[in-house]
Amino acid sequence: MAKKITATVPVTAIPTAITSAIAADVKANLGANKSGAEVSSAFDKQFPFPWARFKGNASAEKCGMGAAEFKLVRDTRNEYKTAWEAAELPNFDQRWKYVVSLSKHAPAKAETPKVTKSPEAKLEEHLRAAYRAAVEMDCLESVSMLENLLSYHGIEIEAAA
Repeated sequence: MAKKITATVPVTAIPTAITSAIAADVKANLGANKSGAEVSSAFDKQFPFPWARFKGNASAEKCGMGAAEFKLVRDTRNEYKTAWEAAELPNFDQRWKYVVSLSKHAPAKAETPKVTKSPEAKLEEHLRAAYRAAVEMDCLESVSMLENLLSYHGIEIEAAA
């Protein structure tokens, strides 16, 4: 039997070019986050109404704005988008979502409660899945055994298929 050989790679510092690139990227994104906050703050100062409810594909009424307010936000957003795209920056819609999220008018996110299944419900689900698989594979012994298990746990076999 061959002897196992373990090679050790000496730990070296991250190359300077990578370190510089990482630092530049972090710095640029910190600046982007700061400028996003500045844009959001400017929108908040310019529009004292809940401008962050603006949805381009919805009507003013559905956004909870008057027609004039809706038009102001739409026109300003279009101006922002035009400047963003002229600078050949990517993903304006993602940027817009980020700016909106920073607004004092940003809609509150509704938390959806996490539904957890009881251990019994999980067991039933797994038994039903195993039964279906055994029936599909035509494994008679497994089908018989799973029918007994389903019956033992009070699960109707007809509903399991």
